[in-house]
Amino acid sequence: MVCKYSIKFPKPYGCGRREYKDRYCIFHCDKENFESEEIEEFNEKFWKEYEKQRKREAVFNFIGFKFPDNFSFIKIKFEKPVNFERATFGDGANFQSVTFGDGAYFRGATFGSEAYYRDENDLFMGRVDFSYTNFEYPDTIEFVDVNLSKAKFLHCLNIDKIGRFEKIKWAKKGGRKAVYDESTVMRQDCEYVAEIYRKLRLNYEKNLRFSEAGDFYIGEMEMRRKSVKLVGREIKNKILNLIFRNISLIAWYRNFSYYGENYFLPVVWMFLITLVFAFYYYSPGDFFTGFDIHGICTSHFLES
Repeated sequence: MVCKYSIKFPKPYGCGRREYKDRYCIFHCDKENFESEEIEEFNEKFWKEYEKQRKREAVFNFIGFKFPDNFSFIKIKFEKPVNFERATFGDGANFQSVTFGDGAYFRGATFGSEAYYRDENDLFMGRVDFSYTNFEYPDTIEFVDVNLSKAKFLHCLNIDKIGRFEKIKWAKKGGRKAVYDESTVMRQDCEYVAEIYRKLRLNYEKNLRFSEAGDFYIGEMEMRRKSVKLVGREIKNKILNLIFRNISLIAWYRNFSYYGENYFLPVVWMFLITLVFAFYYYSPGDFFTGFDIHGICTSHFLES
């Protein structure tokens, strides 16, 4: 009998393998009650599947796979794109020193507790997609020494509660740390990217890393500025949208203090405003037109 996953999802998400347990193949069946012998069998068959796909396929397809607890990918090299979409990883999934050379996709995947993403070099050399990913026990998840400059987190659950973001290489935008979603998002989805920034800011603030949290706060405010609305409605006209997002209160907040994260800008504005008012009230032209200073009309001196 064919794996039930083939019925639930059409190609390329289908399976086509033979049933192993509960109408699913060994890769798609539930591993919660697996015996040690079954886990060993899964490990053996998975690495055979890995070798087969490495030689024959353009993309590693592990869509919907369910991995047992403590499954290790340590030092594995995925030289082609690898798709873990809708996959389920048991507790203790270990991605230490793995190389994802040309993209990794965890879209809609679910992680148990104690998943580790660690590497002294570049774990993710290409794009990585954590969109819609669910970290069920986020406080046990660790990202250490990882390149996330091309990582997408749109609608990712619980990233504000991730245990560790340490020595992360984020994307850069205007000298600040940024998420890759900001450079790829459509205008109507800016609010969702603002949510990513807000969650990352909360995570970094919780760990007392306020300077880096400030970068994410700037990103959050930038996304809010770009998603400006008029009377609660999206401004679809590109020209009007450009105008309104640059004259809104949030835009002026950016211009005057870079959302409160730049201490130099307010000083510059104070100096300029003082200079303008001083020039206006004490300009040389006023001296010759009879400007009254302390009750003395300067034109009297000119007439005498």
